[in-house]
Amino acid sequence: MDQGWDKGKQPVQVGKRDATRMFYDRRFQIWEYKVSHQQLLIRSPKSQDHATNLDLIFVGVDYLALPKFMDGISIVPPDEGEVEFASAFASQVSQVIVLETGGKRHMVIAAKFRVFENDLDLFESSLESFNTPP
Repeated sequence: MDQGWDKGKQPVQVGKRDATRMFYDRRFQIWEYKVSHQQLLIRSPKSQDHATNLDLIFVGVDYLALPKFMDGISIVPPDEGEVEFASAFASQVSQVIVLETGGKRHMVIAAKFRVFENDLDLFESSLESFNTPP
């Protein structure tokens, strides 16, 4: 994983390991946020068109700037400006995750990130299962 440097302070990891991942046929929304645990769940719930939920799970959230609903997203590498901006908010182990939707880029800075496809009930959260090994 590449690292961006905060002008001699601490490294900010750049989320390039997955390169670009696209989910254009799904509608996502902010589903759950636990302030005390710094956890964020963005979900595209199962529907007639999709047999499973598609969850984006973030743990150790330092910063987020997202709309409530996102129709189709791409997870893309951050640009230099986003890495520089993130260095002001990020802890030592943070990744910069950029979600692109509708031609706009939105950022989450978090220690861990996972895409998790599941068949959980509408009211079940996948946040509890994030730290469980696959």
